Amino acid sequence: MFARLNYFFHGLALVFKECLILGRDLYSLLYKDPLTSLMNYQALTEAGRRAEAFARRRGEWLSVVMIDLDDFKSVNDLAGHDVGDEVLADFALVLQKTLRCSDVLGRARAGRRGGDEFVLVLPGADWSGAEAVMRRLKLASEVVGFSYGISSVRFHRKSGGMTFEEMLECADHRMYEQKREKGAAR
Repeated sequence: MFARLNYFFHGLALVFKECLILGRDLYSLLYKDPLTSLMNYQALTEAGRRAEAFARRRGEWLSVVMIDLDDFKSVNDLAGHDVGDEVLADFALVLQKTLRCSDVLGRARAGRRGGDEFVLVLPGADWSGAEAVMRRLKLASEVVGFSYGISSVRFHRKSGGMTFEEMLECADHRMYEQKREKGAAR
């Protein structure tokens, strides 16, 4: 009898282990960008909304940064998409090493334009804190140039303030202003 129970529980443990593996794989499919292993846009939006709600409750700063790799289309055109994919994956690693563990990092709208856009959500960081992160990133990223835009809000419990989506739109607009300025300087 104990042998049968042992066999039953061993089988049950194997089934449970397979369910955990399938759940992890399903999570990766739903929420992770397959190329960089960063959050995909859906997961990033959910995390950004949570960060906004937390900052709003606590009356704290929240910064959102939109990053776009400079001249990435020419990398794909001249060196091929495999090399472009390597550049994206390498840049994602640099981002991960540069950020705090409380920061949120993801790909922005894969499929929109060249797919070379990234979003940082920096809880507790004001404008100067976000700028400091970007300076560290510029130093860490020797190979790839990028443009960025920052949107920072100090939430007050009584006032409305911007939503995460509005902050993202503002950061996106500022990033394109920076790209235009770089283009005019050439």
